[in-house]
Amino acid sequence: MQGKSQGSYLSGNDRRDFSPLPHFSLKAESLNITPPPPFCLALKAKNPTLRAKSSSGGVFSLLALEVLKRGGVVFGACYDESLKVIHKPIASADELESLRRSKYVESFIGDSFKQAKAYLQAGRLVLFSGVQCQIQGLHSFLRKSYANLLTIEVICNSVPSAKVWEIYKHSLLEEEGEKLLDVNFRGKDYGWGKGAFAIKTKTKTKTAGKVVYMQGFLRHFITRPSCENCYAKGFKSGADITLGDYWGVHIHHPEFYDTTGVTCALIHSRQGVEFMELIAESMEIVPSTFEKIASWNVSLVRSHPYPKRPFITQSKVLHKIITTYEQTNDPHKALKPLERACLLDSIYELPTILKWRLRAALVACLPKPIKLYLKSKLRRHNA
Repeated sequence: MQGKSQGSYLSGNDRRDFSPLPHFSLKAESLNITPPPPFCLALKAKNPTLRAKSSSGGVFSLLALEVLKRGGVVFGACYDESLKVIHKPIASADELESLRRSKYVESFIGDSFKQAKAYLQAGRLVLFSGVQCQIQGLHSFLRKSYANLLTIEVICNSVPSAKVWEIYKHSLLEEEGEKLLDVNFRGKDYGWGKGAFAIKTKTKTKTAGKVVYMQGFLRHFITRPSCENCYAKGFKSGADITLGDYWGVHIHHPEFYDTTGVTCALIHSRQGVEFMELIAESMEIVPSTFEKIASWNVSLVRSHPYPKRPFITQSKVLHKIITTYEQTNDPHKALKPLERACLLDSIYELPTILKWRLRAALVACLPKPIKLYLKSKLRRHNA
């Protein structure tokens, strides 16, 4: 559904209890989200080229372009010359490419808060984007509200150690034999949700298969210890808008699914509503609910528990990687503990994976009328 007025695309947000599995329910009330976000949307930029350049649906780019068009500045995470992830401001659309795409590394804030405050006090419009704790940090630093500030928090699973990223970059440098110019953690070569890790050097662009750094991140072996108990979850950051990948859109809004990406947006303030209205003509929009978005995006409201296996712990793996590198300066040797941990973890998960695949195989064997009946029952339950 697309709309051209506030009433057609930002209202009628029907909240229903949603539980995709009998044991899994995420209600705003049960999570102490009071009040829950007033507007929850599924979005994607109408421009397919813009979506292709973005990690999800291109909504951040649309908001950034609107702010830049009005003479404002946009803060976000980008790479410096050594591929260290830093926060910096941009003032032109030509620089926006550097802020696009997910970067699964801790970004160095530096003096970005001071710069943002200076721009705000000078009367410039400022868009500041970051993960939840960074937005909370900005508001704590500013200590007052600014009418010319728009804050966007990005849904954060956890933040990998910047030290481990430096070690992994060193290993890539040794393997390629030339300077790395760019890294894309989640390219869309195979479609959205099937992220392809790619590196670029002066002579080639290379897409990798299994990447130990990404495996370590997704299995929470290399994330910062503080992320296990994040104090900014549950909309405590004070952000105007929350953006993220709309995982689960193929179930909740199957007609809206797109292989080039779909964004979920939760709007918390009048400032957020006003800016979403400004870019509404450039988007396709479907109303959604908090429960639907959170059911596949638990990191929206709570920290992801670190793996607690009988044979290995996150803290030991992280400590072993860093100490081995400090002692040997050998990135490949330092990453061996991570490779072992990921292998053992995948073996530990094997029974669960086999159970789900067996269930899928049994469902595939059902006659088509029964499958259609079950699908219709599930859709009615989710509606």
